[in-house]
Amino acid sequence: MISKIKTVIFFIVFTPLLSSQSNQISDYKKLLDQTLEYIEQDYVDSVSYPDLIISSMKGMLKPLDPYTRVVIGSSKERLDLMTKGRYGGVGIRIGVLRDTLTVLSPMENSPAYTEGIKAGDQIVRIDSTDAIGFSTREASKIIKGELGSKVTLHIRRPGQKGKFSFELTRANITVKDVPYWQVDENSIGYIRVTRFSRNTYEDFLKALKDIDSENFTDSNGNGRRDIAENFMDKNKNGIWDEGERFADKNKNGIWDEGESFDDINGNGEFDTNGNLKGLIIDLRGNSGGLLREAIGMLNSVIKKGEPLLQTKGKNGKVLRTYKSTTNPVLSEDVPLVVLVNKSSASASEIIAGVIQDLDRGLILGKTTFGKGLVQQPKSLNDTISIKVTNAKYYIPSGRLIQKEDYGLLKDMNSKDSVFYTLNMKRPVNGGGGIAPDIKVEPIKPPAFISSLWKERVFLSFSSEYINKNKISNLDFEISSKVLDDFETYCDNLKSDISYTLPGERELKLMKEKLDINTNNSFSFFRDNASMSRNIKKMEKYYLKEKSRQFSKKENKKWLINGLEREFARIIDGESARLGASLKVDSEYDEALRILMSLDEYYSLLGF
Repeated sequence: MISKIKTVIFFIVFTPLLSSQSNQISDYKKLLDQTLEYIEQDYVDSVSYPDLIISSMKGMLKPLDPYTRVVIGSSKERLDLMTKGRYGGVGIRIGVLRDTLTVLSPMENSPAYTEGIKAGDQIVRIDSTDAIGFSTREASKIIKGELGSKVTLHIRRPGQKGKFSFELTRANITVKDVPYWQVDENSIGYIRVTRFSRNTYEDFLKALKDIDSENFTDSNGNGRRDIAENFMDKNKNGIWDEGERFADKNKNGIWDEGESFDDINGNGEFDTNGNLKGLIIDLRGNSGGLLREAIGMLNSVIKKGEPLLQTKGKNGKVLRTYKSTTNPVLSEDVPLVVLVNKSSASASEIIAGVIQDLDRGLILGKTTFGKGLVQQPKSLNDTISIKVTNAKYYIPSGRLIQKEDYGLLKDMNSKDSVFYTLNMKRPVNGGGGIAPDIKVEPIKPPAFISSLWKERVFLSFSSEYINKNKISNLDFEISSKVLDDFETYCDNLKSDISYTLPGERELKLMKEKLDINTNNSFSFFRDNASMSRNIKKMEKYYLKEKSRQFSKKENKKWLINGLEREFARIIDGESARLGASLKVDSEYDEALRILMSLDEYYSLLGF
């Protein structure tokens, strides 16, 4: 057995080396042989040799860089998902709410979505297995399976009596990397990109073409053009014919007089003719993915022939040079703002960095993560893969995106190194990551609101309220009555809602440090009496503050928006939730302001 294991590990781990190193490597191979033999002969306990071998692989890769690593089990599944863009399952995102598996959202056009599973539904049994107390990982193992096979989810729906059973046929689930886009009343477009898998560029192109078009009929009155608000004049006769797409204002399922598009150029058809006055690309929280998808996106917004990226391999050898190869879908005259934060990494940083270096648009937010290394995934068997760093990314200014977070990187751009954009010669920083042109500190919700999100209280209340009151459209208003009902709901859950107000944590630490027990005044020395009284006053203050969170003016917009988001998600899907979230998004608001102030926009670009 040992000899077979040694053969496998040597095959996997030891790659051909330069002849000058081969003798040294051979000597260390012998050491590994001897170590395995001694363990087999003399080690006092039984040993799992596969675990031992995997541990040795991990240990060997650890000194290299943070991204060269062994990928096993669920991590391999995630890697496969990124490279393939789909997986076998039923298409639901799940979380745990008070020990109960809860559907966060069904994916559009998935088996779960088609059969009628809703956000907020509670999974109590999977097939014949009781699911109460299950983790999401445990549930996923049972729910996922062979394509075409069936799984039955037994659901409890808050606000409705009884239980529901859904028999679902497992299918290829396509991951939607571009979950939301819109164009507002000022013709400013917005596209959200969550990661880069094999579907990203195609989805981005669809979104871009959809929003960059002629004026529209606003059928739902939300002030923006939605995907379905079109009339496609297929036969170019200038009128709507049976089968052509339209904006169904009164939602009667047929085309009525007046349900048409605004034909700007008078050619009798709905064109994608560049009607946008600005575009926001949101890459916040996007951790990256496939390089080819990022290059595709850049091709759609940057003119043909521009430099995009270089990858350099061992000893600084240029492996590949990327240039834009097609005419852009988006006109060069359309101002562009890219939203980033510290979680934007890898392919996201390439997008932001290239747009910045070519002076094609402005970057807004916070400095990005700083990952500029290329990994090549290699599948070793059905359960194990390795990701090996084989190159580094360099963007047009010459900057290396990678931050210095490991010891073997010798050619790092120092933090004080300065590079220059290609056209306007603006100074841009090296040292890893992409520093924004416009630094914006996002306005975070108060601690109380964050706790409601963390415990998914918005979702649980919204699910129960919608089902109980049979609400089916997004025209429903979050009234004072709904807020009152929500407050009552939260009062009944006080034990599950935990948060600290500003200064409360420091008060607790001070009590602990001074060893003050405010419940037993006889235990204090005379000198501590005044401190004790002050601490008691502060504790009463925090209790009072926590009792008036619903009445505080600054919390009201957050409470309303939290319910709006979850109402939208349950009634109309995940994309509707994302749209609702923009109402309280300070970074998005700043991007809109910049794009509507062209003098400021071009001034920041150096014109």
